[in-house]
Amino acid sequence: MGLTSALQIGRTALNYAQAALQITGNNMANATTPGFTRQTAVASPLTGDRLGLNSSTGGGVMLSAIRRHVDEAINARIRGAIGDEQSALTRQNLFSQIEAVQSEMTDSDLSSALTRFFNSWSELANNPGDLSVRTLVVQEGVSLAGRLQDTRGDYVAVRNQIDRDMALQVDRADELLSQIASMNVSIVQAEQGQGTASSLRDQRDQLVDELAGYMDVSVVEQPSGTIDIFVGSTPLLLGSTSRGLTMDTRTTANGVETVIETRADGADLNITSGSLGALTSARSDIVDGVISDLDSLASTLIFEVNRIHSQGQGGKGFENVEGTYRVADTTAALNSSAAGLPFQIVNGSVLLHLTHDSTGERTSFQIDIDLDGVGADMSLDDLVTAINTTIGPANITAAVTPDGRLSLTAADGYSLTFSDDTSGVLAGLGVNTFFTGENAQDIGINSTVLNDASYLAAGSEHIFGSNGTALDISRLSTQPLDSLGGLTLPESWNSSVESLAIRSRTSIGEAASTKLVKESLQAQRAAVSGVSLDEEAVNLLNFQRQYEAAAKYISVVDQLMQTLMSII
Repeated sequence: MGLTSALQIGRTALNYAQAALQITGNNMANATTPGFTRQTAVASPLTGDRLGLNSSTGGGVMLSAIRRHVDEAINARIRGAIGDEQSALTRQNLFSQIEAVQSEMTDSDLSSALTRFFNSWSELANNPGDLSVRTLVVQEGVSLAGRLQDTRGDYVAVRNQIDRDMALQVDRADELLSQIASMNVSIVQAEQGQGTASSLRDQRDQLVDELAGYMDVSVVEQPSGTIDIFVGSTPLLLGSTSRGLTMDTRTTANGVETVIETRADGADLNITSGSLGALTSARSDIVDGVISDLDSLASTLIFEVNRIHSQGQGGKGFENVEGTYRVADTTAALNSSAAGLPFQIVNGSVLLHLTHDSTGERTSFQIDIDLDGVGADMSLDDLVTAINTTIGPANITAAVTPDGRLSLTAADGYSLTFSDDTSGVLAGLGVNTFFTGENAQDIGINSTVLNDASYLAAGSEHIFGSNGTALDISRLSTQPLDSLGGLTLPESWNSSVESLAIRSRTSIGEAASTKLVKESLQAQRAAVSGVSLDEEAVNLLNFQRQYEAAAKYISVVDQLMQTLMSII
């Protein structure tokens, strides 16, 4: 080996030590940089000149690679943990919003409104002739209906906010996919099949981690250095091509449904984690669920109160009364879907009473409601015909309004009242009812009662000063109802509130546990990929000594060459 070869060895040592110092310095500079992955210099010995037949000297050292310390298995688990945490946090936030809407344990909550409403009927039962108490009942009904509508409106507002959040997050996820596709191209161009573009890969990993916060993704790296991204088995990104994301709103038998799909071919994505997964499931599972519970409560309240009220008598009878519910097809059976009535009418009968205002003489007529499924069942047109045939000669006229509602008119000097409705036809058509509407969206108070509280039915059996109807309605608060699964109206609402509260508390625990899992995995990743300043300081000293030794070695070789040159 000549002195020239010795100088070459020194040069390689200097180059390697210098590169290692740069790598160490870069690690230390990025010790707190989010997403940075620690790098180390990988050295390989060089073969030198041959000495003799079977031996050779070394040729120095070369920087063969810059190793990026990454554990892809841990990264995949972290992405799953990020998605789980974001999903839990999103659900927790939604539960908090819904609980704020319910505002239970306050004076303005729905439970209190229900209690005040039924208490007002109880007070009316004690003072059935007191007009001020009747007015109080009507006002409590207005308050209850308003509270139901407001609660439902707030629920819908939460659902609309979910849709807006989903749209924004889908746009951001779509943007991330485009950025990752661009990074794939940059990485391939930078690496050219050799080496590792560490900074570009770190940036790409950060983008993938952010994407994992929106949805559960799986990542497959290709030999070229690009990555493919999937949700389940559906590809979102293939190399340099993003298949895109979009949101679609569809009307189904269960209502309006929001789905996330690929823009390329419209394939639906089954997203089960991340904030988008939580929003998608929460929209139907949580928000639509509480809306359905509220509508069921309101619908049952409307029908049960109307069923009792329609058979009672107020302070005076009707000269004219019209139903509040429209029949879509007046020739269809009253209990058919074609009729389009919100509440079920069954086979039975109803009593109509015609009273002479001057003499007080009352005549009662039974109208049979034929809905037994044998032969042709009764339609609204049939009901009008039956009333006109049976009672028409006795100074009452039945008709169908242009918009498909039942109208009953007593002759001058007569008034009309009702009782003993075993079919629910009065409540089903909205005749002599307290509430209007079908559910919490449109519940209201019958304008007849609202404009004149004298029509409020408190009595029964046509006994002046009686309180049978008021008592029966007040007892609804403690009456188990089949339509509510054997629960009372207040119990049904309290059950819904309690169920939501339990799920809310569970979501808090889930958010805390998923955070711990994520932090534990991040600690494991930091042990592999993170920068230890103490370790880098030791490396810095080692490479500094190596550089100094290489420089000293070159100096010695240079002195030898000077000595040799002086001899020559």
